[in-house]
Amino acid sequence: MRRMRYYLLNWEETGNPVPRIRNWMERLDYQAVQRRELAKLPERTILFLEENQHTLFSDVIEKPFLLVSKMFWDVSKMYEVPVRGKEMVLLDGVNGFAEIYYMPVYPQYHCLSEETVFNNDYSVIQELILDKEKIKYVPPVFEVAEVEKDYLICRLDFIESILRRGAKGIKLAELKVE
Repeated sequence: MRRMRYYLLNWEETGNPVPRIRNWMERLDYQAVQRRELAKLPERTILFLEENQHTLFSDVIEKPFLLVSKMFWDVSKMYEVPVRGKEMVLLDGVNGFAEIYYMPVYPQYHCLSEETVFNNDYSVIQELILDKEKIKYVPPVFEVAEVEKDYLICRLDFIESILRRGAKGIKLAELKVE
């Protein structure tokens, strides 16, 4: 049987003029965002960006909270990932840029191997290792349940699909599966 490959997906912030959202707490309930309580958030929110004519609208944005592009969202739906989310329109009014993103809530799974390495207070994973038994039946995109921080894990076929569609501004790190 062929071994499935999984990747930790992040945004590539280094060298990229990533979208910087201004004053989002004026438009969204901070606690609802932190707790991912989608019912307390509007269906669509317009968020204003710091003006930058060179902004790269990457397909994954991690700060100040997780956002994925419409293409990433659509591919998630195509793969039947049970994701929920709210639409966020990122707007740079000065330069006339607007892009649709989604604040997703991907399913979370207890998936870490006992070999996973944490920092001293267990708040950050230093080396993420997946347990092959725990990920047998997970969807192609999911998050790690054992930690507070967002760790978005994607299966190789999903990664290939978004790359074929021109994914940009993302960083991939292949994960060990034991």
